[in-house]
Formats: sequence, C-alpha cells, structure tokens
Amino acid sequence: MTDELNFKRDVIPYAQITNGDEQLDARNKLPPIQAAYNEWQLFQTTDDSLVSKLFGGLDMTSITCKNCHYISKRWTPFQSLNVNFPPNCHGQSSQGTIGLDQLFAHKYDHTEVVHGVECQSCKKKVNFTRIDRLSSVPDYLVVNLVRFENTGSSLDKVKTRVIFQEKDIDITRFWFGYGGAKSPNTVSPGFNPPFLYDCYAAVAHRGNSILSGHYLTFARSPDKPLTGAGSWHSFSDKIIQKSSWDEVQKHELTILFLKRKGV
Repeated sequence: MTDELNFKRDVIPYAQITNGDEQLDARNKLPPIQAAYNEWQLFQTTDDSLVSKLFGGLDMTSITCKNCHYISKRWTPFQSLNVNFPPNCHGQSSQGTIGLDQLFAHKYDHTEVVHGVECQSCKKKVNFTRIDRLSSVPDYLVVNLVRFENTGSSLDKVKTRVIFQEKDIDITRFWFGYGGAKSPNTVSPGFNPPFLYDCYAAVAHRGNSILSGHYLTFARSPDKPLTGAGSWHSFSDKIIQKSSWDEVQKHELTILFLKRKGV
C-alpha cells in the first residue's frame, strides 16, 4: 500500500542510497539536529506517500568508538515503532504489568556494546557503544508491542500487560535533542518538542501463542467528545460494544495508535 501511494517510487529508495567516507564524516560533524533534519529531507526526496507523511518518523543510532571517541550516526525511517519487552517480562509464568514509558526506556535508554567494528575515524577494529534515540516523530504514531518471542520451536507470548495513561503520553525525553538542542527555524513539526500523544485505538490479543487465540480492537473517534460519539468501543468480529479506557487496560495489547496533541 505504501509503495502504491508513493509518487516517487521510481527513484532510488532511501535504504539503497550510499555515501562515501568523506560524506559520512561531514554529516557526522554537523550539529545533530541539523544532520537529522538533512537526513529527513533526503528521505522525503525518495518517499512522497501519504502514509509516510502521516505515520513516518526517523530513528537515530549513535555509535561511539571506545578508542578515539569518534561518534558515527545513522538514521532509520519508520512507519511503526517496534518496542520489545525487557527480559524479565518473558516466559509463560511472567504476568503482571509494565509501564509504556518503561518499554520506551528499554528501547531508547539502553546502551549496548558492539564488538569488533572498524572505526571510520581511527580505522581500528574496536568496541563501540551504541544507543538509539527518536529523531523525528510523526503526527500519528503506531507502536508495535513485540509480544511474541521466538524460542526456536515456537513463538511464545509475553503476557505482561502494558499500562499507560489515555491522554498526554509524553515521549519527549526519548528524543535525541532532549535537554538543549534547538531545531532549525525551517524544521518540520516532527523535530519540534514537546511530543505529547493521545491514544485513539489499540489492538489486543487473547490467547497463549501466535498460533491460537483471538484479536480484538478498541477504538474511539479522536475528534469527538469522549462522553458522546467519541467514546470507546470494542470490535470483535461482528460484535461491537461500548467500552471504556479501564477495559482497554485490562487486555494484552499488541498495537497502539497514538495521535499527537494539536493535530
């Protein structure tokens, strides 16, 4: 669907664009906010679909050489965010709850050591530290909660429920410019904090594995009052019922649909 809506699908895809060492080095030396904005503009020269305009964002991976401290940055476009559960949530016996902010922290506040990579600057094979951050966020954010764990013989389900507030979900602190970076004057709204969202839909799964169970959807009309036509409803095959946010939180959610405040 995305490709069919992309009026620039005949140009080289963003993922296939390659840069030489000099270009990469020049980009890495730019102020991070300017480099990220340039990268987003480059992506837009290859993708002009309505899906990307509404749901598209940009992740940034930053790796730091432990030998010379050179910082190399890479950007990855997304139309939905895959958010994994931490190890303590895995296993059939693991139940309980976890906050959505804790899942984002597991994805974006986690530092990983990468071994034996050749540094672009000192040209030595050394260890790097890696951290991922949000770079540009969309008006409509889709969060995929990765519930199914590949154990080799099956896809076991993480049954921990995810708890969060319905409105004013703040993901600003996971943005790479949090704490002082200023956006260029001409930058798109995706680079301008704060990043506050309201939940308007969610998909839940009942069952123990990806091979069994049932999916149902909870949704409301975000442009209508919650006490009227904009109230929560559940959708299960042909059955549609009135629901509530409290009911949504009782289920094992797999996909969240968030709308940015002010959109």
